[in-house]
Amino acid sequence: MNSVWSNLLDNLALFLLQLGVLVVLAGIHVLIQRAQDWLNHHTTLTQRQIIMQVAQEAVVLAERAFADLNGQGKLNQAAAYMQSVLARRGIQLTDAEIRAAIEGALQVAKQQP
Repeated sequence: MNSVWSNLLDNLALFLLQLGVLVVLAGIHVLIQRAQDWLNHHTTLTQRQIIMQVAQEAVVLAERAFADLNGQGKLNQAAAYMQSVLARRGIQLTDAEIRAAIEGALQVAKQQP
């Protein structure tokens, strides 16, 4: 009888963990979309083009120069690069906006052959 309850509790814990991960991923997706919407509303076309170009450069840099790092490490390196380059151009973005630009550039890069 204990084995049945133990099995049930294990399965329930696993289900709750998976549900939690799903909620977190959905939240990240919403956050990225909101940051991209904010960028589109509060920046000029030229600034958006610069931001996306720098984001694409950051993705390529992270993938090639930091191939030994995990996803978060690559994201951190790409974000640091973006912040540095954009600051020199007088463009200030929040961490969430930089992440949204990097995630957007990464999605574009994955779609290209």
